[in-house]
Amino acid sequence: MDSKNTKVTAVNTIVRPLPNTAPVSITEKVSAASKSSYQLGLEAEALVIKYFQLQGYHLLQQRWRTPFAEIDLLFSSPLLKRSLLMIEVKKRNSGEFRNMALSRRQKQRLARVIAWLSESGYLVECQLVFVGANQEIEIQTEVFG
Repeated sequence: MDSKNTKVTAVNTIVRPLPNTAPVSITEKVSAASKSSYQLGLEAEALVIKYFQLQGYHLLQQRWRTPFAEIDLLFSSPLLKRSLLMIEVKKRNSGEFRNMALSRRQKQRLARVIAWLSESGYLVECQLVFVGANQEIEIQTEVFG
C-alpha cells in the first residue's frame, strides 16, 4: 500500500441508547445450584423491577455506578416530583442473617449517595429488598437502623 495515496477520513459515530426490551425468558429450567450468583442477582433485580413498576414507579437506572457506590435500582416516584427510591436487592434462600445483609461500610456508601443526590435537590428514600427462594419479596424500609 502506498502511503502517499492513503486518505484519512473522519467517521462520525452516532451512539443511540438501546431500545427497551423485555427480559429474555429461559425456556429450559436450570437449577439454582448451577446458576452463578450474578445470574441469580439479575433475576432477583428483574422481579423487583416488575414489582415496583406495577406500583407505578419508573425505573431510571439499574446497577448505577456513582462516585460512592453501585446502586442496584433507582426509581422515580409516581407521586412526588424530584423524589427517588434507591433499592438494594439481596437474594436470600432463607430468612437467616438478613440483619447482616449490609455491612457498616455498605451503609456508609449508600448514605453518601443519598447525601450527594440530596445536594442536587432530590428527596431520596432507600429500601432493602430481599427476594426469597420462592420469589417472594420482603421490603425493609429501615436500612440504616
